[in-house]
Amino acid sequence: MINNRLYPVLTALYGRYAKALFEVGNDNKCLDILLNDFKTLEKFLSDNINYCNLLKNSSNKSVSLAVFPVIADVLKLSNIFKSFVNVLIENRRFSLIKKIESTFRHTFTDYKNEKEIAVYTPVKMTKAQEKEVESVIQQLFKGKKLIMKYGIKKELLTGMQIYSDGLIYDLSGSSSIRQLSNYLKSVSSI
Repeated sequence: MINNRLYPVLTALYGRYAKALFEVGNDNKCLDILLNDFKTLEKFLSDNINYCNLLKNSSNKSVSLAVFPVIADVLKLSNIFKSFVNVLIENRRFSLIKKIESTFRHTFTDYKNEKEIAVYTPVKMTKAQEKEVESVIQQLFKGKKLIMKYGIKKELLTGMQIYSDGLIYDLSGSSSIRQLSNYLKSVSSI
């Protein structure tokens, strides 16, 4: 069952492709394989920009349809994923692949009752600090299994930023200063 929160995204063109692939993957019990295929293809395309540009160029459809099966065989992509990407190329929609992957991944994590959270701080947190942050975030998303990722953004200077479902919770020092500045500007103009 797909969460109603995802409905607006799933009605967009890229969302309909993601939903169709999700349903086929669910019926064939290969959702994990499809997610891995997306990651494998994304890594390949980021390392080989010329192939990426070739596949996205819809005027070269016949070339793309000839080249992609070779790429898929080298990368050992599943048959369902190969067929899906061929449909994208045939319909000149390969340029939507990143949005389709993102929507597919969000639908998959929602289906598994998981929540992806990325936390960025200016310095590396200790394991105790990570555990404390995870404990607080777990209270916000009761009943969800958290998939936590931690990273460093030196430009934050203080505080942290938390990313989830395309939203940013900016708890950094610069955000606090910006909010205070905006408040003081609004008060001083009264």
